[in-house]
This record gives sequence, C-alpha cells and structure tokens, in this order.
Amino acid sequence: MKKLLLTTTALGFIGFVSASLALEGEKLQDSLSKKEEVFLEADQLDYYQEQGVVVATGKVEVLKGTNVVFADQIIYDQTQNIVTAQGNVSYIGPDGNTVFTDKVVLKDDLKAGVVNYFKARLDDGSLIAAAQARRVSETRTELDKAVYSPCELCSDGSDPQWQLKAAKVVIDNDEQKVKYEDAYFEVYGVPVAYTPYFSHPTPNADRESGFLVPSFRTDSNLGGALEVPYYFNIAENMEAVVAPIITTKEGLVLTGNFAHLTQYGTYNIEGSLTRPRGFTELSSTDESDKDVRGHIKGDGLFDISENWDLGFDGQFTSDDTYLRRYDFDNTDLITSRAYLERINERNFTRLQMVHFRGLLEIDDSKTTPFAAPYLRSHIESNQGVIPGYKKSKINLDFTSFNIERNLGDNSQRGSARASLNIPYITSGGHVFELETSLRADKFYSQPLAANDVDESRVIPEASVTWRLPMVSEDSSKRILIEPIMRIIASPNTNYNKNIPNEDSQDVEFSEVNLFSSNRYRGIDRVENGIRAQYGLRGGYYGEDYKIDYVVGQNYRLKEQKNAPLNSGIEDNLSDYVGKVGVSYKDKIDAAYRFRFEQDSFAARRHEVDLTVDYYPVKTNVTYFNLDYDFTNQTDNREEITATAQVNMTPEWSVVGQGSRNLASDQNITAMGGLKYEGDCTDVLAVVRKNFIDDRDAKSGTSFDIKVALKNLGEI
Repeated sequence: MKKLLLTTTALGFIGFVSASLALEGEKLQDSLSKKEEVFLEADQLDYYQEQGVVVATGKVEVLKGTNVVFADQIIYDQTQNIVTAQGNVSYIGPDGNTVFTDKVVLKDDLKAGVVNYFKARLDDGSLIAAAQARRVSETRTELDKAVYSPCELCSDGSDPQWQLKAAKVVIDNDEQKVKYEDAYFEVYGVPVAYTPYFSHPTPNADRESGFLVPSFRTDSNLGGALEVPYYFNIAENMEAVVAPIITTKEGLVLTGNFAHLTQYGTYNIEGSLTRPRGFTELSSTDESDKDVRGHIKGDGLFDISENWDLGFDGQFTSDDTYLRRYDFDNTDLITSRAYLERINERNFTRLQMVHFRGLLEIDDSKTTPFAAPYLRSHIESNQGVIPGYKKSKINLDFTSFNIERNLGDNSQRGSARASLNIPYITSGGHVFELETSLRADKFYSQPLAANDVDESRVIPEASVTWRLPMVSEDSSKRILIEPIMRIIASPNTNYNKNIPNEDSQDVEFSEVNLFSSNRYRGIDRVENGIRAQYGLRGGYYGEDYKIDYVVGQNYRLKEQKNAPLNSGIEDNLSDYVGKVGVSYKDKIDAAYRFRFEQDSFAARRHEVDLTVDYYPVKTNVTYFNLDYDFTNQTDNREEITATAQVNMTPEWSVVGQGSRNLASDQNITAMGGLKYEGDCTDVLAVVRKNFIDDRDAKSGTSFDIKVALKNLGEI
C-alpha cells in the first residue's frame, strides 16, 4: 500500500467529476477550486520519469477535503496534461452525491474532458445517467441520451415509476439553467408526454422570473377553473406572483401576492379582483353582473428596537360571500388589527387598533364595533419583594379601549389592577399561594337612545390556594394525585350594575378556568363575593399508557346577580366540570371534556376528541354538544366532525371527511377520495361537497386532483 500527496492540478479531474454532476450547482465547484492538498492511496504507485507519467494502480483512493474518488487505476500524463481514471470509478462529494463511471479522460489543462457511461446518485437518492458526458468548459456540461429519475429502481431491472429522458441535456452554469432537448416523460417506461425543449434552473441558481406549475379544478360555483401563476423576481428582497384564474362560469379572476423583506422586517400582501361574467360572454346587459368584486389581505412585522415591534394583519373583502364563493377563505368573521408591541422577558405592552366584520347574513356592519385605541399591559416585578419569600412578586395589569360604531352605542373604559403574589412550600410538600389585589375601573358610554353612562368601581380581592401534589413512582410508571382548593373573597357588591357589556358577553365555564377568579373573558363583567374552588387532578404515566384528569366545582355563599343563564356559575353550587385524557403509545389519543348540572347530573356539555393511528386506519373524530347557548336558549349546538384514512396497500389509501350539525339534522361538508403516497410520486383525487347555502355562495360539489412529483413540483 503506497500513499502520496499530490497537488491540486495533478488530481484536477475531481473538479470535472463534480462539475458534471451539475445538479449540485456551483457550490461544489467552488469548494474544489480551492488550493488544497490531495491525498492519494493505492496498492501500487509508479512514476515514469522519462515519459512524465504517474500511474496509481489497485484500490486507488483520492481524498481532497470532503471529496473522495475511488478507481482501479489513475494515470497522469504530465507532458500532455491528460488525466485518465478507469475501472470502477466513483466519486463522493461533500453533499453525499455519488458519481459512477467506467472511465474519465480530461485534457486541456483539465478544463475539458469526456465521461463514458456516466451515472450519478444524488444525496436524495435520485439517479441520473447518460451515455456520454462532456465537459465543454468550466461552466458548461453536455449529456447525451440522458435519463433522470428520483424513483427507486425495480429489483427486476424494469423501468422506474417515472423518469425523464432527453436526447441532449445541457447544464449551463453561466445561465444557471438545465436545458432539455427532445424530452419525454415516461411512466413505467411508457412515454406520456413530449416536449422539443424545456428548461429549469439549476438547484442553487439565482431566482428568475417565469411561469410556475398551473393547476385545474372544478367547482359548482365557478365551473372549471384553470390557474396559471407567473413569478416575478423583482429584487433579492422582493418578489411577487400574479396568478390569473380562468373560470367557465365567472370569467377571469386576477389574483396575486407580493412579499418584501426590508431592513426592519417583512410584510406580505395578497388579493384578487374580478368582474363576474360567463366564460363565453363578451359583454353583459345585466347591471348586477358588472359589479367588481375582490379582496385584499396582508400581514407584516417590523423591529423598531430590541424590544419594540410594529405589526399588522388584516383583510378586506368587497362583500360578505366573495371569499367563500371563490374559495379563498371559509371564515365568517374578519378581524383586522394594527399594533405596537413591547416584549421584555415576562413583561409586555400592546397598543392596537382592532376592526371586526361579520360575513353572515345576520351581521350588520353599521353596528359592528371598531376598537381604537386598545391598550393592554402586564408588568411583573423581580422575585423576592417580600423578605423571606423568594418567589414573591408584584404584578401590574392595565387595559383600556375605546369602542366606536357607525350606528349604536359608543363607549370607553379603562382598568388597572395591582396584585401581590406570595407562594410558599412547606417541608411536608403542601403548596400555598396567597394573592391580594386591588382593581380600579372607569367606564363612559354614550348609548344611542339613552343618557350617557359614567361609572366607576374599585374591587379589592384576596385569595389563598392550597394544593398537595402526591407522587408515587417506580421504574415503569408514575402516579400523580393532587387535590386543589382556592378560597376567594371580595365584597358582595353588584359591580356589574349599569356597566356596558362589550367584551364579556361570552362565558365558558370549563376545566381550563376552574380555578380562575373571573370566568368572564374581558373586563366589563366580574365575579364577586366569597367563593370556594375545589377539585382534583392527577394522572397515571406509564411506558405505554397515559391517563390524566381534572375535575372540580365552585361554591359561592351568595348567588351571583345577573349571571348568564345556563353558564354553569349562576347558582351557589356551580356545575361539575372536568377533563379525562387517555393515550396509548403514539397510536391512540382520546380526550373527553364535560360539564354536568350540579343537582341532576344532566349533561350540559360534552366534547370528545379521538385520534387513532393504528395501521391501516388513521382517523380523528370530534364531537361537541352544548345544552344551549346562554345568549340564545333556542340554539342547541351539537356537531360531529370526522376524518379518516384507510390504507388498502402501503401506498394506496381511501380518505374521507365529513361534518354534520346534529341539532338541525343537516350535513355541513363531506369529502371522499383516493390517495397514493409513493417514494417519488404523491397523488390525491377527492370530491368535496358543501351543503350550506349563503346567498350567492351556493352549496355544491368540487373535484380536485393533485399530482406531486419528487423534485419537480405539484400539478
């Protein structure tokens, strides 16, 4: 075994091999052009001084940085400046790509050469082969009778699932393009598409403007819809896509998006515009058919300083049904905001403007509120404010906002709360937490048909929480049982009297807020009086099975005045609320949330979420049942949604989805189809049905088929 250090020039053929593997781009070439020593190892090394020839024979291995070449023999003719590598030649690049060939010949100062029977395996498993590869120059490589496929080769030697064949392929690093001439797309060796010429960028090429992959779908509202996107490379930090959608029922819909990365942040804008008319109509005499419809949507975030950010996100649409009819969004509420935000460790402040727009037929934009300005702030002191209690701290919370309407009540309010939190753990493991707080609120309202309202309130409150976590643990499992109790005391005053209610209309009593002092979401409504919160939580955590649970109830000395009916907290004794979760490995995950009436144990709320991933079945079922919405007692809510995928083979599966309103006995949506997931091809063909009519956004059926080819994109 002989070893030798050679110069970069002597083993310059590595540069050609890497260049011929042009799908790796210029990155590999640059790394190989550096002046690095080359290490050569072979069974035999001969130097013929008179002829100026170096011959390495037998298990030749060449190392240069992270590049490795193997061959049976390497011959370097110094006088003619020709390098020949032959016999089981293989090259492994720094990215893991591997090139195979029988013989490599380089000449002209190693800038040109020929590889016969060229083969390469890229780091993602893709294969590329050619009858001959020629390095015409340092930046141009030509392949004759080339074939490319990312699919695994069949064991019997038959053609892969799909492949690209071309009479000639030119890899031009100056233009940063791979060009194909007389190219066929074959499926299992059968040609299904032909083009005399096409090109695409090299993997590490700079961005260029051009057409993206088009898509087609059918829809009951739009008919056939063909989308042809075009990408604009405006600058290194700026890009746009314009995507006309040609529909058979609504004519042309122009869509687009714009993205810009600035010195201080980034923002994105997207939108659409159309003037509906039939595909064959050149003009329309129906005035209602000439309305321009569209939408615009955007978001952005900018760094003003280390802790301050400026951002926005929002959407505008020309009318209520446009987004659903044209399949841009299925939302029934648009929330738009602009904000200035400061975050520093556990402290935050946000000043924002918030605009709402309901898209349901019952929504009236004139009475929809606009909140500006809207301020929220939370400040925490350092721990240890009370000597002897290292975890003690002071919290300050501020909330203030102004509500404006075109038609209806306008109002302003502000709230400030200061609290002292003192946790303490005894030697026996009992955990105590004492909290005292003082809150001051100011409200001013201008009702549309009444006198102005000017109200203030000051709310002192104190609470003590006790819990005792008890843990039993061995090598295979851990069991936790933790009883919890919290006593809260505040004056039994009706603090909600004469206070306009803007942000506290929704109350959801559940295990999430079981131990909260106020179950109302906003600041307009508060709970009062002396009350106790008690419950039990814990779990079993084994190697395969996990069970966690929480259950509890509240008790108050006096009934809360004006508490929402059927909210679960309107009586002295609240409803029972809780959650039970069960999981088995990564196969089954189930959660059950409940609320039971405190006297009769009648179910007021059920919520079930079940996920099963047990081959060949993968499914998720969500069930929700609320006795009735306390804001509308006739609106019983009961829905079920299910998704499923059943594999018939490792690649082929049946997929389905459906949702149904059980209270009104009406289907909402349904979907069914076939799915194929292969090593180099994914196919999804589905039929979707929407059962809900909303003005011109009619119920209907749509059909989609998507084909994703590895490394080529989605069709």
